[in-house]
Amino acid sequence: GDAAFSWHLCEQLIYNEFDITVCQELGVEHGFLVPLHLCFPHDPDWPVATVPVAVNVIQHPIPTAARCWKLGQAIRNAVESCERDLKVVVLGTGGLSHQLNGTRFGHINPAWDNEFLDRIESEPETLCALTHQTIMEKAGAEAVEVIMWLTMRAALGGPVRRVHRNYYAPMATGMGLIALEPAA
Repeated sequence: GDAAFSWHLCEQLIYNEFDITVCQELGVEHGFLVPLHLCFPHDPDWPVATVPVAVNVIQHPIPTAARCWKLGQAIRNAVESCERDLKVVVLGTGGLSHQLNGTRFGHINPAWDNEFLDRIESEPETLCALTHQTIMEKAGAEAVEVIMWLTMRAALGGPVRRVHRNYYAPMATGMGLIALEPAA
């Protein structure tokens, strides 16, 4: 990690009215490791410093899509206010459509997933109106994770340019990857 930037980020998020929990050590899982593994070489070490920001999408109450958008805006403000000249990549993770329990076990909705990917790129603020209930009905109970993508997208700011996009629906989870950068 980058301790100095981490503390700057924490302070700025607090000043932007986010009540955060700070951990000196944090075990990370597939939502963090898979994107990092796909984006950066790591033999034997990662070439980048990381600052994980975990968003609760498991234990209720979970934040709204709009709240995740505001978190991304606060992260952007923190990055812009940092006095150091840093290159920052913000990764948003979370499975697209999927349901891992109940009578709809295995439910995926590729049409919804691709619409989400279209909108996260070109009209992301419209996704802030999504409710947990709507996401679960259309895309499955575990698809609520997509609200974390709004944190990433808001951190990017205005118009973006797509660098890469891929979608894959193998069996029980819609999987997507979209790489965006601020438009010139």
